[in-house]
Amino acid sequence: MTCASQQPTFRLLDAWVGWSESENGVERLSGLDDERGITLAKLPSRLTSSDLSQAIPPARLARGCGPCEWYLATPCEPRSRLLFKSPCYRGWQAVWGCDTPACEIQCVDALAVHCDHLALSDSQAQRLWLLRDDGRALITAVALTAPGPVTHTPWGGWLVVDREQASLRLFDPAGGERQAGFPVLDAEVDRMAFDSQCRLWIVVVANGVFRILHVKRGDTVWTEGDLETLLQAFPDSGLQITTERGFCLRQTQARQNEPLCCYNGYGRPVSQAEIEEPPVPVYETAGQLLTLALDSGIPRCRWHRVRIDADVPDESTVSLSVSTHEEANPPPQGNETEPLWQGFEDGIPHLSDWQSTATDVNDMLIDQPPGRYLFVRLRLRGNGLVSPMVQRVRIDFPRQTSIDELPVVYRDNPEAEAFTERFLALFDAAIEDIDQAIARYPALLDSEGVAPEVLPWLGSFLDVVMDSNWDVARRRRVLAAVPDLYRRRGTVAGLEQAVSLLFDVTPVIQEASLERLWGALGKAKLGQVRTFNPARARFRIGRSPLSGAPIASYGNPDTDPLTAQAHRFYIFVPGFTSTVEETRIASLIDSQKPAHTVVSFRGSKRGFVLGGGSRVGVDTAIASLPPPVLNNPDLRLNRATILWHGSSCHGPAVKAGQTSVIGVNTVME
Repeated sequence: MTCASQQPTFRLLDAWVGWSESENGVERLSGLDDERGITLAKLPSRLTSSDLSQAIPPARLARGCGPCEWYLATPCEPRSRLLFKSPCYRGWQAVWGCDTPACEIQCVDALAVHCDHLALSDSQAQRLWLLRDDGRALITAVALTAPGPVTHTPWGGWLVVDREQASLRLFDPAGGERQAGFPVLDAEVDRMAFDSQCRLWIVVVANGVFRILHVKRGDTVWTEGDLETLLQAFPDSGLQITTERGFCLRQTQARQNEPLCCYNGYGRPVSQAEIEEPPVPVYETAGQLLTLALDSGIPRCRWHRVRIDADVPDESTVSLSVSTHEEANPPPQGNETEPLWQGFEDGIPHLSDWQSTATDVNDMLIDQPPGRYLFVRLRLRGNGLVSPMVQRVRIDFPRQTSIDELPVVYRDNPEAEAFTERFLALFDAAIEDIDQAIARYPALLDSEGVAPEVLPWLGSFLDVVMDSNWDVARRRRVLAAVPDLYRRRGTVAGLEQAVSLLFDVTPVIQEASLERLWGALGKAKLGQVRTFNPARARFRIGRSPLSGAPIASYGNPDTDPLTAQAHRFYIFVPGFTSTVEETRIASLIDSQKPAHTVVSFRGSKRGFVLGGGSRVGVDTAIASLPPPVLNNPDLRLNRATILWHGSSCHGPAVKAGQTSVIGVNTVME
C-alpha cells in the first residue's frame, strides 16, 4: 500500500497456498486443488431419453423396414391408435384395424416391427398382438398379464418383457412360446433391441435414472454398458429429441444439419420448443467452505481487509463472511436458521458475529473486534446450470490506512478515528490497485511472458514491424534480440545475426577492402606482377623503368591503396532461389547496412562460379546450365554459355530463336 508506514502482512487462500479448510468444512464444492478455483460440485452425469433414442427409439416408436419409415402407437387415452409415416409425405397415416373381431387394441405400451410384421404390447387388453401386412391383419394374440417392451430377435420371433414375472419371454412368429435363455430382470425395462452381434441391449429405469445393460443369449449375468458403447452398437436412428411431450426426427438420415420435424404423442406437428424439457442440472445449487482459525500472530489484531477474485456468472452468487476471536478453538455458538443452509455445518462463531460481503461485492473492510484469529466462511450459489468460480481470497492485516500519516489529533476521538479509517480505506484501495498496476507494468515488456496478441504492440515501442509470415516463436526471438541488434547495427556480426534470426541461414559476408592487393612496382616487369586488380596496373612515375613510357593514369596513387574497394562488401546467402525470398533478404540487408556502403547480394545460382573466392554451396554449384536462346538480349557468348551437342562437334546448326543443347559444363566468370 502506498501510504503504509511498514510492509503489510497478508494471507492468501487459493489452490497453491491451500484453503485452510476445517474438518467437514467443505460441502458440495470441488476444485480445492484446481488452480482455476473452487466451484460448486458437479452432479453425476445422467442419461436422458434423447441420448438413448439415437440408438434405441422409445417403446411406443419403431423404425419401419423402409428408409425413413416409422410406426407410432398413440397414448391410451382415449384409445391407442397405430400410425404410419413414410418418406413420401410429412404427416402420419392411421393403419387399418385387424380383419377379425378378436383384434381389439386398447392401450399399446410398446411395439416392434420386422418387415411387414408387427408386435404390439397391450396392457389393458393383456395381450401381445402379432400382426402382418403392416398391421392390417391379425396373426394371433398371446395372453400376457403385464406385457412390456418388445423387440424382434435375430433368429426369428419376438422377445417381450413380462412385467408381472420380471422376466423375458420368447415367442415364435405364430405365437408359440420358446425358451428365452436370458437372465432375470431386477428393474423396470424402458426399451430394448438387438444389435448386429446378436447382443440384447436393454435400458432400465429406477427413480428416474437410466442404466444401460447388455447380454448374449445363454449368459447368466447382465453386463453394464455406457452411452458411448451403445451408440457404437447401433446405427443412428434419426431421432434427435424424445420427451414425454413428443419427439423430433430428421426427414433423411443423410442430412445431419437439416431442420427437425417435431410431433407430439398423437402424431400432430409441433414446434421444437413445445416438447423440449428444461436442461438437466449440472451443478449443486449451494456449497460452503469453512476455514480453520487463521492465525495473525498478533494478539488483539485488527484485521484490515478481505478481497475475493472470482468469476460470477448470471444467476449465481458468492458470499464471504468473516469473524474474529482471540482463541483458536472457541466453543460452537448457535445453529443456522436460514432454510437453504440448515443442512450445512454451522461453524464456530455465533451467527450474529459473522460479517458478510454483499453478493455483488468482492472487496470488504473488516469491521470486527480485535482478535488474533480470523474465521472465514465462503458460500457459493447457482441455478444448477452455472457455477461461480473463486480463484483466490486475500486477507490483509493488521489495519493500515492513510490515517497513519495524519497528525495524532485525528485519532483523539475513537468514533471519529473509526470513521476516518473506513473513509480513507476507500481511497487506499484505489491507490493500491494503481500501485499494483505500476508494479506489474514491467511484465508487459517481457517478450517471453506476454500473450501473442501483445507482441506487435510491444514491437511498436522498439520500432519493429511484425511480418505476417513470422510465427509466434520467431516474433519472441526477434524482440529479445532487438537490443543486441541495435548495438551491433552496421557491423558484420550484426548483419549475420539479423539474417540468421529472420531466415534461419548463416550468410557469408566478404568485405572487399580487406582483400585488395596493392604495392609498388619496384623492379617488377610488366606482366609479372599484378597490382590492385587483374584488369589494370598502377605505379608511381619516376620510380619504375616504365616511367619513360607514355601512360594514362586516373585516380590518386597516394590514396588508392587505402580507398580502392572501400565501402563495398558482398553477402552470400545459400538456399534462396525464389525472387520473393531474395527480395525480402535484400531489403533486410539494405535496412541494416551502413548508409555509405554498397552491397552486392548473391543467392543460390546455377552453374559453377569462380571469382575472387569460391564458396561451394553458397555461390557455387555443379549443375547443368539452362538451355539458352540465341536471340535472348541477355545472352553473351563466352559467358555462362557453351554451344554443345553430344560428344561430337558436328551436329545440326543452332538457328536464331532456337534452344541449343547444353551439356554438363563448368563455367568460369
